[in-house]
Amino acid sequence: MTANPERLSKPAEPKLTDQGDAGAQYRLGVQYEYGRGVPKDLGRAAEFFQKAADQGNADAQFWLGSLYQFGGPGQGVPKDLEKAVVLYQKAADQGQRVAQLNLGTCYRKGEGVPKDLRKAAELYQKAADQGMVAAQSGLGELYESGEGVPKDLGKAAELYQKAADYGYFPAQNNLGRLYENGEGVPKDLEKARELYQKAANRDFKPAIANLERLSKPAEPKLPTPVPTVNIAMGQTIDVENLTSAEYQKKFNELVQGGFRPIKVWSKPLQVIGEKPSFGYWATFQKVPNGTPWVARHGLDAATYQQDFNKWTGAGYMPTHINVACVASEVRYCVVYDKIENPPAWVARHRMDEAAFKNESATWTAKGYKVKVRSSCQSRAGWVYAAIWQK
Repeated sequence: MTANPERLSKPAEPKLTDQGDAGAQYRLGVQYEYGRGVPKDLGRAAEFFQKAADQGNADAQFWLGSLYQFGGPGQGVPKDLEKAVVLYQKAADQGQRVAQLNLGTCYRKGEGVPKDLRKAAELYQKAADQGMVAAQSGLGELYESGEGVPKDLGKAAELYQKAADYGYFPAQNNLGRLYENGEGVPKDLEKARELYQKAANRDFKPAIANLERLSKPAEPKLPTPVPTVNIAMGQTIDVENLTSAEYQKKFNELVQGGFRPIKVWSKPLQVIGEKPSFGYWATFQKVPNGTPWVARHGLDAATYQQDFNKWTGAGYMPTHINVACVASEVRYCVVYDKIENPPAWVARHRMDEAAFKNESATWTAKGYKVKVRSSCQSRAGWVYAAIWQK
């Protein structure tokens, strides 16, 4: 079972690490990973994970694999998906459930290995059998689509239910969709609404959109759900569940095709509890003659502030903002537009709950209304970002 990094607040015993104790080396690696009891140093973390991994420590193999999967400048090791897969495989063979999940996702996406949906399903099943809710939800998605396994909507609903019962909001949203459409379960719009609401309460944007759509009057002439943006302004395309690199690639493709992002948001992607990463969602709209715009994603607070100063100084105003948290890391997404005769506006970021309430009270008293609000919970507490307009 994976050790809880929250409990690893004391430095590992130096004598044990010097004597080659794999468990102590692994624990010290986690401390360097999170900066607990020692300065945060991902390079040193990788060194100790490597020492423990060489002795067959499954948790160290998983953590080192995750460093290689999400590696790059400042990440302790270079990005190397093939090396990540090798390490995940060693850990998965020993029953490390998060390694089984991550390795399954590598096979599902064809990252570091040839794409193999059957293999992905097998690995998800192993992790799901150990109670990994992200694996239960992922396996449910494969059964729903019939990828790697025979299509079985009843089985998909069963797996979504298991994950949803533990509060895994992507599964709550997926199960809500099945109840809404009567697929694999009896059609039950109230049940669908209840599940969407649970996921929406966690600020899960697809569930928020589904809940809003379900509350609207039916549109019998439309074969698909009504987009949440004004289709009279142009065609829209939604992208979802992408890594930063995948999102940037899709962004480039759509912008070249005459589209622009009007909303961009992030949230923890794929793995919960141990080694999540930032995932990206966005709505693009085709507006060939639109106003000048700028969109940025994956910014830390300091970079966001630098960009904010640059673009607002050039006459742009923020029209959308999102803040997302993964463990102790906080990232911002923002869209700017250069609007002729813009409304009066105020934007704030890096606020805790008390600061947000104070800012809201101040600007509401001056006739402003909250246009966009976003929040997430990091290890340090809640973080808010918002835009007010008059």
